[in-house]
Amino acid sequence: MSTKLSSDTLFHYTKRFKALLKVLKEGFRPNHSIENFDFLINDNSKSKSNYFIPMVCFCDIPISSTKNHIKKYGRYAIGLSKEWGKINGLNPVMYISENSKVIRNFKFVYNNYNDLMKKIEEEKNELLKLKYEDIDKNTIVNYSEKNGIKITKNNFEKTYSKFVRQCFSEDFLLGYSQSLNDFYNNLLYPDNIVKQRIHKLLLITKIAVKYILYIKPYTNTSETVKYYDEKEWRYVPDIPQEFIQCSTFDENGIPNHKNFNSPIIKRQKELLNRGIKILKFNSSDLRYIIVKDNMKNRLIDFLSKSNLYKKDYYLNNFIVLTESQIKNDI
Repeated sequence: MSTKLSSDTLFHYTKRFKALLKVLKEGFRPNHSIENFDFLINDNSKSKSNYFIPMVCFCDIPISSTKNHIKKYGRYAIGLSKEWGKINGLNPVMYISENSKVIRNFKFVYNNYNDLMKKIEEEKNELLKLKYEDIDKNTIVNYSEKNGIKITKNNFEKTYSKFVRQCFSEDFLLGYSQSLNDFYNNLLYPDNIVKQRIHKLLLITKIAVKYILYIKPYTNTSETVKYYDEKEWRYVPDIPQEFIQCSTFDENGIPNHKNFNSPIIKRQKELLNRGIKILKFNSSDLRYIIVKDNMKNRLIDFLSKSNLYKKDYYLNNFIVLTESQIKNDI
């Protein structure tokens, strides 16, 4: 009989019963985790790369193999169907081994990202300098008719400025807006195919860098922890087009990249977490709830009184397990 290597359930672990109840009541609120991308920096660089990334972490480790994971990440867990995870855009983390061809490609994108974004900003500023007289009139008329927006010499500066900024917005960069794409190609660069190709290359790079949100080193630097064994899945909501860097400083003004529990960092995370959309689930999506032995009765009391979970709980549509059951019986 073969041993199952991955579960059909995605588990989210937490260390506090209070946090478990909050998720059951409200859903998963993405929290800005501090992720380190030093493994992507070129070897000759002395800079540090710590960024705030909003996420909710899960794993698909089978319950029978989860004893060590519980010790590290908490004795409380909520297990939801993997189908729910797929519908809501969760994705397994991609683990990268040192010196692989994959990491070389990511390093190239990551280390050239800032320079490429500067070029895009310079390009945008140059476009904003264009005047009504610089644009082909037939193109302006055609675009006006196509989009129901009349562009005249009097309103050109305001309208054009708005469109240019939209062209460099997140929606355009991710390819969601065909009308803005047409505007960019037909109105801004009617005669310059080379610039169009360069810009599209920059857009591809910008999209590619977001894959970094779902990669992780195979082990830590000292190779004492194998991240690969965590079988992590992530939910990452839409984020601003720029990653938000995290760094603290000591009394001498020197960057200290380990002091992430300082009041300043905690406050910054609180501000960033505001307004992020909560990841919801239904009672029918639940498969397991795991609690410490001495908290089982409190959980059952909550479930039996909850309009959200009472019916599915009494119908045994999801299972309540205790830590000792996992250790001894599974």
